[in-house]
Amino acid sequence: MVNKRATLVRQSKVRHLFCKQSKPENSYTNIQTSPLSGFHHFIQASTKFLAYSARHGVAVVPHGAFGKSAAQPLIIDGHQNHTLAFEFSPFYDNVLVTGGGDTKCEICLWAFPEEGLYENLHETDATYTGHTRNVDCLAMNHVVDAVLASGSKDKTVKTWNLETGQIQLDVDDFGGPICDLKWNYDGNIICASSKAKSVRFIDPRTGDVIDSLDEPFESMGHGTRISYLGNTGQVAMCGKDKERRILKIFDIRALKEPVGSTEIDRGSGQLMMLFDEGVNVIYVASKGSNTIKYYEATPDFPHVHHIDDFRAPAQTVGICMLPKRAVNVAECEVTAMLQLTREAIVPSSFIVPRKSPMFQGDLYPACFAGKPAMSAKDYFEGEQVIDIHAKGNDVKKKTRFVSKKPIYMKMDKLHKGEAVSRMKNGVAGPSDPELVSANEKNSDDPGYSKLRNALRKTVLTPEEKLQKAEERIQKLEAKLESMGVDPATI
Repeated sequence: MVNKRATLVRQSKVRHLFCKQSKPENSYTNIQTSPLSGFHHFIQASTKFLAYSARHGVAVVPHGAFGKSAAQPLIIDGHQNHTLAFEFSPFYDNVLVTGGGDTKCEICLWAFPEEGLYENLHETDATYTGHTRNVDCLAMNHVVDAVLASGSKDKTVKTWNLETGQIQLDVDDFGGPICDLKWNYDGNIICASSKAKSVRFIDPRTGDVIDSLDEPFESMGHGTRISYLGNTGQVAMCGKDKERRILKIFDIRALKEPVGSTEIDRGSGQLMMLFDEGVNVIYVASKGSNTIKYYEATPDFPHVHHIDDFRAPAQTVGICMLPKRAVNVAECEVTAMLQLTREAIVPSSFIVPRKSPMFQGDLYPACFAGKPAMSAKDYFEGEQVIDIHAKGNDVKKKTRFVSKKPIYMKMDKLHKGEAVSRMKNGVAGPSDPELVSANEKNSDDPGYSKLRNALRKTVLTPEEKLQKAEERIQKLEAKLESMGVDPATI
């Protein structure tokens, strides 16, 4: 006999997903965030560092440096005004790109020491000019090395080869300021939304508009937030229809009507959306609200299912996800998130409860390995990304700039202890001396000058590290003497 009640319960491995926030002693407190508002996330993270928009520049903090922040944290500041758009390289934990809102409207590239900041950085490793108004959106290509997309209030979207500094694409007919940019799963299409009530899908190498969607929401003043749903052929968008804020799912092969939708709430703050492709969960937060809503995306109708709401103690200023390589698989943490408030950064773990202590393979499919599939030069010469289901076993067999596919790793490596917990200063990433030295053969190519030379400077020998430490001690002693304090008494 069939149990009719049982058939009413939808089968889902994330049905009991819940959020566990860190205690104050395991948070970053006493921080001073930028007083400006906007649709930016204000916080980003790599596997080793987090960066947030401070009062003067971008503050960079290593993971695990919990407790009270210094009154004047170490910052990266190369712009005249507040820096709101910034993003870590997906391949190098110590490389950050920032967008300026000053008169120069520059994009700056920073490569800081692998151990973290020793002092404030004001001199950039490379600058890229081309925009004429504020740079509001930055998106690093997660498949190809040194390729960046940028959006601005000058109503243009540009793609850059960070190695050469050249603008590879300039699309200037959006009709309104750009408010969101996303790369697709293969890294060969850019989806951009503007305040002119339009969403466009662009080929970043030819500039062709592959498809477009006009007025996905009635009220576009806040802008449309976008997220590709992995390799499912669907894209999620959230925005406002009159008084309601709605999450819609579109099939990229037929964009006229959404295949699924659900009401978020009737709030008025700027929305922020994140997607975890490992468990197909969409996270939606709102600036000024303490609620984080999360939904499961499915291939079958209605395509989006509300799982639960998490209500944090403080209001949200920004959120970001850590790379999948940074999750704690021993505790069945599927998503590691950072919530930025006005006075703290609170690590948040989204956990699927399981009784067994064994590795839960169904929760952790192969994840992005943090290694590029090809160089920017090959990419802009027309190389295509193929076989998107690359196996993690292939990672050790591939060398840089040889593979033409996204490189993934098996998550059970984290369970076996081959990676370091982010609580112990981050997960070992590809930005190590071996990776940089393995590419010395490319040093004669002028196309590799900007980014590669910047990375080489961050790889220090033990003697250079000792010299850096001695220089810092001398600066501190000089500062104490100028204040009338004898360093020997301390």
